[in-house]
Amino acid sequence: MGKIKEGAKAGVVAGIIYGIIATIVTVSLEYVFKSGILSAISGAVPPGTATNLDVLYYSTIVGSIIVGMVFSIILGLLLGIILGAFSERIPGKTLVVKGMVLGFLSWIFVHLCADVLNLRYGLAFYIAAVSIGLATLLFYGALLGTFFGQAMKTKTRRRSASRT
Repeated sequence: MGKIKEGAKAGVVAGIIYGIIATIVTVSLEYVFKSGILSAISGAVPPGTATNLDVLYYSTIVGSIIVGMVFSIILGLLLGIILGAFSERIPGKTLVVKGMVLGFLSWIFVHLCADVLNLRYGLAFYIAAVSIGLATLLFYGALLGTFFGQAMKTKTRRRSASRT
C-alpha cells in the first residue's frame, strides 16, 4: 500500500507540473492556429445565429486551460498509482524509464486517439498537438519516475532511521 500512496503523491506533483507546461503549450498552439479554430467554430454555429466568434474562441481557450489542468492532475494521480502498484512489472531498468513508458502509453491514448477531435482545427494543428504531446508526456513520465524514486528513498531512510 505504501508504494501506491507514494506513487499517487508523485503522480499528482508531476501532473501539476505537466499540466502547467501542457497548458502553456496548448494555449500557444491555439493562438498560432487561431484562424483554423475560428473556422471550425464558425462552421459549428447554426446559420443565422447571432454570435461573437471571438467570445467563443476565448471561451475555448479558457475551457482548455481548466480542462487541461484538471485532466493533468487526474492523469498524474492515475499513472502514479499504476507506477506505485506495478513498478516491478513495467518495462525499464530505472524508475525514470518506467515513468516514460507510462507517459508514452498515455500519449497513445490521449493524443493519438482523443486528439482526433482536434482534426477539425486542421491537420497542422493535429500534427503539432500530437508531436508536442509526445514530448510533454515523456517529460511528465521522467518527472513521475524521478519523484517516485525520491519518495521511495525517503521512505526507506525513514524506516531505517526508526529502527536504530
